[in-house]
Amino acid sequence: MPAYVNSGLIAVCSMKADLCHMNFQYLDFGEIDALDKFHNADVAVVDMSIHVQQASLFYHIGMRENMGMPETIILLNDTDPEFTLSVKVILSLLII
Repeated sequence: MPAYVNSGLIAVCSMKADLCHMNFQYLDFGEIDALDKFHNADVAVVDMSIHVQQASLFYHIGMRENMGMPETIILLNDTDPEFTLSVKVILSLLII
């Protein structure tokens, strides 16, 4: 498990908050329970490091924004500066 995930777990536990880990496949396939949890979460933490998952994740982040749930934390493993820049550009277009 990456170090930033462990740090996040420690933060959640210290705030006595509920944490729901969700596999991408459930969200991507439109499983009702997964969509409900993701779109209605007070804060969503999304790992955008996997290229093939980005389009779907951007869509769901946009849905959260449209539903008045803008509190989304984006995680990105910066191994390719050009890729990271492209994600930053796309995210800057989502933030109004």
